[in-house]
Amino acid sequence: MRYDSALIYHMPHTKLHGAVIDAFEYFFAIYEHNKDFKLILIDSTKEIAESVYKILENRYILDGIESYKDNVVFLRLIDLITTKFDKAFISSRHTAERVKGLVFANKLIVTSGTFDVDQKILFNHDLHNVVYYGEMPYDNQDIQYRIKILTKRFKPLENVRDGVYVNSPRNKNMDFLDEMSDIIMGKPVIVKAEKHMANLFEHFDTYIYYHANKWFDVHPRLFLECAFYDKDIYYFNKYDVKDGSYYRYHDLMENGMKDRHLNEHDEIVKEFI
Repeated sequence: MRYDSALIYHMPHTKLHGAVIDAFEYFFAIYEHNKDFKLILIDSTKEIAESVYKILENRYILDGIESYKDNVVFLRLIDLITTKFDKAFISSRHTAERVKGLVFANKLIVTSGTFDVDQKILFNHDLHNVVYYGEMPYDNQDIQYRIKILTKRFKPLENVRDGVYVNSPRNKNMDFLDEMSDIIMGKPVIVKAEKHMANLFEHFDTYIYYHANKWFDVHPRLFLECAFYDKDIYYFNKYDVKDGSYYRYHDLMENGMKDRHLNEHDEIVKEFI
């Protein structure tokens, strides 16, 4: 099988996180202008995809791309060996790790964070015509790039309630909230969980990110979504970990949403349209 252009994403389960959203947003942004562009879901099923579609259709205005499902292709990991691409895009680190050595493309574009600036790249320039787009100082990068979100398709919020959404990655100890009464002010507290919450951004007006030094957060996207929806954002990092949360929060405080809106003018989108 051969495809002219595609985004490759490994999605073996229904767990929703930022990388899933990123993959579909970039697919939507490109598919809007190139109806031949494919989303290749590796080790996934139509049942898994349908559960994700429901969440996406709750979050996004899909005018003009209602037929996007027609361009979703399901492949087993082993099928990649016999699949050829003229141009392919890999938008997540975990996908890059899974498909290393199995993707054959005339041109490969990769946006994937690493945990160490000296970590080996997954697609060697000597073996692949690969271009790395990177945002963070620790990213492999040939081109400096700002990850963007598909704000133009975000559904407007209808009924935003008072509430505090707490994100402390890989940390189960919420004792730190006892010291934040001046932020919480008696509002309902929602702790981020793996299970998706419908109309999430209507449930809170305040976002707290507490870094407990349990996880190196490579490319957190909730900061950007919260900024777009005008949430109050509080960031705590007493361990001074220089991961994606650190750089994204401070960039947001300095630059706001400048160059964060995904559309046809994006450098990567233009590669495929």
